[in-house]
Amino acid sequence: MFNHLNELNTKLQGDKQLISDLYHHVGGFHGKLKVWEDLFEEAFVDEDTFPILSKKANIEEICERYMEKLSALREESERQFADFKSVKDELCAFSAPHLTEVLIRLQVEVVDLNTDLVYSPLFALGLDILSAYQPLPQTRYPRLKAFASRYISMFGSTYNGVKMAM
Repeated sequence: MFNHLNELNTKLQGDKQLISDLYHHVGGFHGKLKVWEDLFEEAFVDEDTFPILSKKANIEEICERYMEKLSALREESERQFADFKSVKDELCAFSAPHLTEVLIRLQVEVVDLNTDLVYSPLFALGLDILSAYQPLPQTRYPRLKAFASRYISMFGSTYNGVKMAM
């Protein structure tokens, strides 16, 4: 379990991370914890996920003993990162404005973006989110640019040296 926690910690500290990346890492970890809880309840341990534990003879006993701890870890982690749930819709709109139901104040600009033959493909090409938002002209997409700037600047120190022309 410590290896999995260390892996999450490393992902959260990586360079060039936006809030949407952090949401993805934390949400993925919460999902994994739930899957592991379900597997432990069945006393099933995957060798790739828990290599040392999978070799133990008394897996059922160990799973029973650690299921409560695993559940407590998931609940505490969800509590610590509860703020993510409150901004989930906005993070989805930030990450993929052309694919998600966006906030009312952005809908008109996103409709324009979806039909913009020059800028719409930037979001569909799989570019990093900065490369998609930076070329958007401020004059045509002022609310979308301001919205994006808010989320890009949340952890500005992870994106040193990047300028978002506004």
